Amino acid sequence: MNTNDNYHLTEQKFWELYWKNLQLPAVVNPNFSFDRCLSKALLARLDELPSPLSSKGRCSILEVGAAPGKWLALFPPDRYAVSGIEYSQQGMDALRRNMDLLGIMPLDLIYGDFFAIKPKASYDVVMSLGFVEHFDDPVQVIRLHTEWLCPGGALVIGVPNFTGLHGFAQRLLDREILRAHNTKMMNRTFFEALPASLGIDKWSFEYLGSFEPALPMTFRPKTLTNIIPKVALRLASYLRRWRWLDCINSPFISSYMLAIYRKPE
Repeated sequence: MNTNDNYHLTEQKFWELYWKNLQLPAVVNPNFSFDRCLSKALLARLDELPSPLSSKGRCSILEVGAAPGKWLALFPPDRYAVSGIEYSQQGMDALRRNMDLLGIMPLDLIYGDFFAIKPKASYDVVMSLGFVEHFDDPVQVIRLHTEWLCPGGALVIGVPNFTGLHGFAQRLLDREILRAHNTKMMNRTFFEALPASLGIDKWSFEYLGSFEPALPMTFRPKTLTNIIPKVALRLASYLRRWRWLDCINSPFISSYMLAIYRKPE
């Protein structure tokens, strides 16, 4: 497979702009509602999995679209050997710099086009968070993820939920951002159908994150039409400091979806 086989809904310049003003070091922030919800779910679900361990006694985990590496930094180094793939030059620079600043020694940092690199079926966990929804055919993108997995390994796919409340807010703020996402896949039905399509075993699926005011975004200059929703979202961000709201989730409300599968041994 190459990039011509699966049309990118985003181009490299989108990610160059995205990483341009990134502040490092970047780590998971437990006081930020989205980070708190996703990190809790990731660690809990991976702890539940009977994943095979590498010969070094640590579980090897590969993140696709890994910049800036804050999710890789989440995993305890005594239990996980982390690796990442990144195709944006600025993203890769940020990833390497972040690992250095945090004192993390990654197993592999691979720079290049995910679709052009020959897969090595050697990782216990392959993970992407906010990657597959940027393609017209996400099933084929996820299929390529499985080719990096060793037998019995775990596949972790996370995507934002731009349906329901968040889709409404994003349309008010900046419709162009929605065009960079495949919203047709953002539902339980899509993820429930993957095992039959890819020959993998389902482990878990969940909506999480509750309402997340930081999810809708814009790169556009301030205008009257986007200032009002931005102010409303800023006010809502203060409410999301209440941690009891983390557990209020549904297809209409939640900001994120997390699916985990296992590759047959």
